[in-house]
Amino acid sequence: GKWVSRLERLERRLTSGVIENPRLPVSEQPSQKASEEGLSLPISELWEKVLGSLRKERPALFGYLEKSRLEWNGKDPEWQIFLPSSFHKIGVQRHLALVEGKISEVAGRSVRLLLQVDPSVNLAKNHAVVDEGWEDPQGAAAGEANDPELKKVLDIFPGKIHKRQ
Repeated sequence: GKWVSRLERLERRLTSGVIENPRLPVSEQPSQKASEEGLSLPISELWEKVLGSLRKERPALFGYLEKSRLEWNGKDPEWQIFLPSSFHKIGVQRHLALVEGKISEVAGRSVRLLLQVDPSVNLAKNHAVVDEGWEDPQGAAAGEANDPELKKVLDIFPGKIHKRQ
């Protein structure tokens, strides 16, 4: 009970996009409410909507963004996306205008994105996992993850290996 509620609070803090700095006095901590003032949705919900749209329209682009974090300091038009690696940043950079357009559309205001690399976003799960019906009846592919080439692929594209039948 106690541990579960603590983990839930920590998860909410991670997915909110606001990371508290324990060295700053409380008065200088970033404020989620202040940065979301004037938005119709909280930033986390806005980002979920954008990602949901991109999942359907541009699955490859969604793959680059799925473990990213969107932040806004309350000053238009600059917003930031924190990505887990420079590989992800390059992939998103190619479609920056499309992503800016999607966020602008959902946020109802003009947005200019700054892309940042922050490996810690890889640890935060800010997205919903959707089971799209794939099955691995025997779990047979698990042993193949010992292959060094497959490990490299899995480092870049997290997921599960499924054998074709």
